[in-house]
Amino acid sequence: MSKCLNALITCNNGFHISVQASSNHFCTPQEDEGPYIAVEVCTFDVKIPNWPNPVCKYSEITGNPINATYYNVPSKALLELLEACGGIKNGTLPELN
Repeated sequence: MSKCLNALITCNNGFHISVQASSNHFCTPQEDEGPYIAVEVCTFDVKIPNWPNPVCKYSEITGNPINATYYNVPSKALLELLEACGGIKNGTLPELN
């Protein structure tokens, strides 16, 4: 049985991303149970803002540059990105360490 996906995150500035972690995602640990020290982050139909982005160095671009998957993003970098976007308005994160 597969782990359910986390709901899409929408930040207070309108930025939205998917944050996933499981045995089927690029995360640490690569298991269905957290807490996770690194997660997989995906963007859809949005360009990462042109300001210092703590996630960019973990990028593996897939397809169109505005649809990017970021592998093994440290939870600290993810939380910095979410804070820079005004915090989470709605959605869910995996359990982070």
